[in-house]
Amino acid sequence: MWAAIISACLYWAAFPPVGLFPLVFVALAPLLNQAPDLKGWKRFLVGWLHFTLVHLMVFYWIAGTVQRMGGVGKGISLLVLLAYALFHGALGGVFLWLLGRLGHGCGALRFSLIAASLFCLLEAIWPSVFPWYLGNALYKSPFLLQMADIGGVHTLSFLAVFTAAYLARRLPPHGTRDRKTMKKTGLVLGLILGVVLIYGTVRWIQFAPPSKGEEIRIGVVQPMIKAIDKINADEPTRRYILAQTWDQHRRLPMDVDLTIWPEGGFPFFFQQTPSKELPVSHRATTRFVADVHRGGIPLFVGALTQSPTEGQHNSAILIAADGSTAVYHKQRLVPFGETLPLQFLIPGATRRFPSLTRMQPGKNPGIFQVGAHRFIAQICYETIFPGSTRADVQRTNPDFIVNLTNDVWFGNTAALELHLMAQAVRAVETRRPLVRVTNTGISALVDPRGTISNRSPVFQAAAQVFTFRPYTGGSPYLRFGNLFLYLVFGLLVVLSFGPLVTRPLMARLGRTGK
Repeated sequence: MWAAIISACLYWAAFPPVGLFPLVFVALAPLLNQAPDLKGWKRFLVGWLHFTLVHLMVFYWIAGTVQRMGGVGKGISLLVLLAYALFHGALGGVFLWLLGRLGHGCGALRFSLIAASLFCLLEAIWPSVFPWYLGNALYKSPFLLQMADIGGVHTLSFLAVFTAAYLARRLPPHGTRDRKTMKKTGLVLGLILGVVLIYGTVRWIQFAPPSKGEEIRIGVVQPMIKAIDKINADEPTRRYILAQTWDQHRRLPMDVDLTIWPEGGFPFFFQQTPSKELPVSHRATTRFVADVHRGGIPLFVGALTQSPTEGQHNSAILIAADGSTAVYHKQRLVPFGETLPLQFLIPGATRRFPSLTRMQPGKNPGIFQVGAHRFIAQICYETIFPGSTRADVQRTNPDFIVNLTNDVWFGNTAALELHLMAQAVRAVETRRPLVRVTNTGISALVDPRGTISNRSPVFQAAAQVFTFRPYTGGSPYLRFGNLFLYLVFGLLVVLSFGPLVTRPLMARLGRTGK
């Protein structure tokens, strides 16, 4: 019980707001020291308790988010948080239960490989609203982070769990504290760390920002629109929001190549064709496009779109200097925020939850052109999914990625840093610069090495210019995708079930030899 609590506290402290990332290498050690030896359901319950506590501490902000977005009371929002933590905490129960069966009686090395493989696979396949992988915590470690380009964030999670498991099994009751054991443990872990750091250093040098090449200057607008203004979205409020955003826009210099506003930056429906349902939005859109055309600088902005044939979308629109437009529709919708999972099982879902059933996902990645440079857009939490970001980059081969976000619903909490954290890992996985533009912060520029710069203040209006030379490169993860996970699965099968085949075979060979 105490091991589960201690491990949960270490796990939490590795993530923002504390951010002591080296703790990921020891966070699971107390739990893995003895808990896998417990019997049956007791082992499952300890693991469930551990991961439930982790989610309660790391995702505490979900309660406030539910209150702000749903307008529900504190009691209901706390119940939602508890339900979220219990569901995702079950991953820990399954992990420990399986580890106790597959790793029972194993030596430290084999046990650690089984633990790391099992954790990686469960972390990858477990259904989650906000998939925050253990390896994400290493976003502040520049050289360790470079390992993410091998097999994605799962490589980092594997490394962290292996280290914790090996340390746990080299200590009593499975190991000893004598000098020889400690020396061997330090040697093994030091050797692994050395290899990782050498790889990270080589990749860090390889992807250093170029000193030559065409620069691109991007004006970033962070308007700081309050949640209450988003909720009370009548026409006067929408006009106020648009005027406030234009005020920040005008603070930018005129020599930028592109200006970007955040998700929902245009507060009306972006409606270029006349519409009986949306006449106000049509007039506002027409004026908006004309204003951009007069300014002569392309503008990339998030807005809702709607058509009789395609339904409603959360979209990103590029308005070129000549007034032409290109549109991307968000492909991954936020469960319970933009879409209702399993709505076909709920009688009258369309009538009872109209705001959660009318939004439609997009089908294709959007590729946009500004001058000689191409970029793709991802809206809000799309960028926290490594697989979908990789797929979009592989299909379109962009020069950089733009993430449009509105994190106002999270409040001034650790969620803002957690969201940015995932962007750094995506940049390394795809080896692409990433421009993040938000309503409330944190807007930032992330280079292909995962270095975060130009961080905006939180919950303050801001206008700044990001200047960089787009440079791209390949990565094993970008080329081979989830090959690392398949290899890990194969390793788990061999280590777990191989002895069932080899032991009888060796015994038979031994008898034959006699």
